[in-house]
Amino acid sequence: MHGNSQDLIVLILVLAVYNLGIMVLLKYILAGVSLKEAALEKAPTTTSGVAETAGTSVENPETSYSRVTGLVGMIVMACFLWGLGNVIFYMMLIGKAGDLATVINSVGTYFLAGASLFAPYAVNQLRAAFK
Repeated sequence: MHGNSQDLIVLILVLAVYNLGIMVLLKYILAGVSLKEAALEKAPTTTSGVAETAGTSVENPETSYSRVTGLVGMIVMACFLWGLGNVIFYMMLIGKAGDLATVINSVGTYFLAGASLFAPYAVNQLRAAFK
């Protein structure tokens, strides 16, 4: 794209369709999701169907730190990936597709560091698996 008004309109339309599509998808996917409930410690089930956790009643479950950090990590990484999609579309439409490899390679370190937000949740799940 070289700066004329038609190119700008195409750029705005492509980014609008991409972003509106993601927002509509998220609206339907997350319609019945309770973030508060997702962050609660889940009681392990037993063969008798009774779920008990030491010091925690089923009526008042505790908030799980590993679930909260995993949830925050997931939201941060999803937002960053969504933003990266906008950058990729923008660069392709302005004629800088050749620079995309540099951009994508440079965000790899960020994604690796962001994955560490999921470490407490992963450790907790492994601990529960070996009980």
